[in-house]
Amino acid sequence: MKMCGIYTDISTEWLLRGEGEMLREKREDLGLHRAESASTDENSLIYKMYKEKDDENKTLIKQNAVLEERIRQLEADNESLRSQSGADRITDTFSDLPLVDYEEDYPPVERPSSSKHPLAGKA
Repeated sequence: MKMCGIYTDISTEWLLRGEGEMLREKREDLGLHRAESASTDENSLIYKMYKEKDDENKTLIKQNAVLEERIRQLEADNESLRSQSGADRITDTFSDLPLVDYEEDYPPVERPSSSKHPLAGKA
């Protein structure tokens, strides 16, 4: 069998059985070459697709890390602003007031569309 690897132009059928032509036909070699070429092309296409997805994943991982850091920064800023402004106390003060509709007690004010007063609209 090592001889088949060394002498690729000799037919293995002729060598083992003594049947057929001693030399391989060019068609057999051409078919084998085409199959190998198709397999290589398919492998390179699959590798290219893999590489593109791998690069895309790396980019998304980097973007995700940047966004997570930004969220942490904004949460810290938000907490800092809350503690500085006392927003919780203000919110609590107004949330204790009863909900009342003040429009029921007072009729709506109609604003004139134009005024004949000389100072109207001037500051």
